[in-house]
Amino acid sequence: MLFILFKEAVFILKIKKSHRQKDEWIVYNPDNFELHTHCRSFRVALVLRNNVQNHRIPRSTDIRLLVSHLRLTRNRQYRRLIEERIEQVSLKGTDTLMKAV
Repeated sequence: MLFILFKEAVFILKIKKSHRQKDEWIVYNPDNFELHTHCRSFRVALVLRNNVQNHRIPRSTDIRLLVSHLRLTRNRQYRRLIEERIEQVSLKGTDTLMKAV
């Protein structure tokens, strides 16, 4: 019998300091620099890298941070989950606006 094991493509995101902006970090895929995003905090860069590599859904309600997650991956299933999270957050924001009116 021949057993074939399929491994998910493992990619490692890297973090580097921007040379243009003093307080800016770039999270990027070294194999494809099109998959990158900029952030102003090293701590946020670490969160982005760890979430995307482990396909975790962020707890944050910050749309900008959620969009940064989308910029770092091409995994369709993970992108769909992040897009659903963005929709939840944006709908939640419009609900609170409607209650205020």
